[in-house]
Amino acid sequence: MTFGRTRRNLSQICNEAENRRLEKGEKRSTEVEKNLKETTKDDEGRSLMHSKCLMKCFYGQLHSKAQEDESYKEIPVGVILDMGSWVGKTVHSCITMAVSDFYMVNSHYKTRIVLHDGNTHGEPLHALPAAFDLLEKTKVQAIIGSDSTSEAKFLAILGDEARIPILSLSPAPSSNKHPYFLQITPDETTQFKGIAATAEFFGWKDLILIYEDTDNGREMATFMTNTFREKSISITYSSLVPTSASNELVQEELHKLSTMQTKAFVLHTSPSLASFILLNAKDQGMMDEGYRWIITSKTMDFMSYMDGEVMESMQGVVGFKSYIPQSRDLEEFTLKWREEYPLMEVKDINTYGIWAHDAVSALAKAVEKQEFDVAIGDISITSNRSQYVDFTLPYTDLGLGILSRNAEKLQSNLPRFVVIVWLFVVLILVSSYTATLSSLLTVEQIKLASKGSSIGYYPNGSPMHGFMVRKSDFDVTRLKPYSTAEEYADALSRGSKKGGVDAIVDEIPYIKEFLMQYPSGYSMVASEAITSGFGFAFPQGSPLAPEISRQITRLREDGTLRMLEDKWFNYQQSGPGLKDSAPK
Repeated sequence: MTFGRTRRNLSQICNEAENRRLEKGEKRSTEVEKNLKETTKDDEGRSLMHSKCLMKCFYGQLHSKAQEDESYKEIPVGVILDMGSWVGKTVHSCITMAVSDFYMVNSHYKTRIVLHDGNTHGEPLHALPAAFDLLEKTKVQAIIGSDSTSEAKFLAILGDEARIPILSLSPAPSSNKHPYFLQITPDETTQFKGIAATAEFFGWKDLILIYEDTDNGREMATFMTNTFREKSISITYSSLVPTSASNELVQEELHKLSTMQTKAFVLHTSPSLASFILLNAKDQGMMDEGYRWIITSKTMDFMSYMDGEVMESMQGVVGFKSYIPQSRDLEEFTLKWREEYPLMEVKDINTYGIWAHDAVSALAKAVEKQEFDVAIGDISITSNRSQYVDFTLPYTDLGLGILSRNAEKLQSNLPRFVVIVWLFVVLILVSSYTATLSSLLTVEQIKLASKGSSIGYYPNGSPMHGFMVRKSDFDVTRLKPYSTAEEYADALSRGSKKGGVDAIVDEIPYIKEFLMQYPSGYSMVASEAITSGFGFAFPQGSPLAPEISRQITRLREDGTLRMLEDKWFNYQQSGPGLKDSAPK
């Protein structure tokens, strides 16, 4: 191909130029540049990677001299992966290339990312000790990795405690409550609406869900079930398959599924387990006419790595996979990757490797700049933070809310009284922060009123937690911490009598996010505008802060903010005692 021949010619030119420099001594860079330009003058299609090759020849000597004269600040960054798996190997190679390519182009930068590896050996529980080891021995300033849900949960908490960014490859939905946890891969739950729409289009009202017996599998099964319910699609049976299932177990489970009336399946497992299931399904005639299969991106993203027999068994299935637009840069990067890693078991870069490459490049730039223009996210406006940054007006509802299970409906006096009392607790909380604590309710009164009931809260940074801990005479055993929406739902469904809670107190935006995921069975029964909501943070004195505030005001007045909230959260609830907490 012309593309391949051009690339080899350029490589030969670079090597010849380098050899001449070594044989004859110092070579004037202008002559090398002239020769290269003449050779490639007619090559109009050369890409970014070709340019990098030219730069390597042209600036190689200058860069070497600069390295001798300049002292660079090294920034240690940890990489935690299963280095023995082909996914881990591919991602690690892409990360290494990202660092090399970035500093080849930005040789003038005064900082250098230095990678330090941690190997999980395929065991998610090994991620945490590997992270501790990197923190203690090399003092890493960031960690990249955590491609499983379990690893991500461990490292998210560690990132909050150590105050270092965690760049996660886990596709599971991340909690907004971990400020140092950055998900660099798409949220895999976004595909579930597409799957539900596909099933609705073909008129498949009943589905069988096949998923892996892992934390991620069980968590995603809950998301899928809720998403399908919105389209009036029923999950008639859920098949939970162990990761290391034997051939006999898989055959037995598939035989049981084949006897059921429902013939449409959604498969959400790792690629290796999916291959095992699909081959056995074909042997049992479950890939024939009359059967319908939908396969999620958890398998489809790695379809090119599967052997021909598995690919043949997948004929006729509907698959969802992550989409990365083709580009010249991507083609050049793939070719370079194949050249630098010719012994790699696989010949194609997976999407995880591409996302990791881009994330590391962004990290290297951020390390060099060491500054920000604006901080965007679920940043609560507090008086303490306002001493260091300029906040915009809030763009979310203000205050805290109380989340409860609908089944209770607060018909009896005791649950109603408990909710009222806990709303007073929230009010007292604000007073305690401003040193104007009144005598509305004493801690002892709260203890007596809430006897026998447990209340849930979010532990990391929760004002409720800090207030209760400081009050040593309060029975904090009835306060239970929960970190995820799944834990909220489980605790509320069980109630205090079965080890759960009767209510959960949290900031209103988080409650609305929960209600978007769990639209039925739960509701916000009370709220009070006693916190300042979320806002954008700017460096002090930034002219952007007041301008953005004016735009937020305009969007609120013309109803755009409310429209966006209704569109993305699909949250509508009203009731006695509830009031709009949006800032006026």
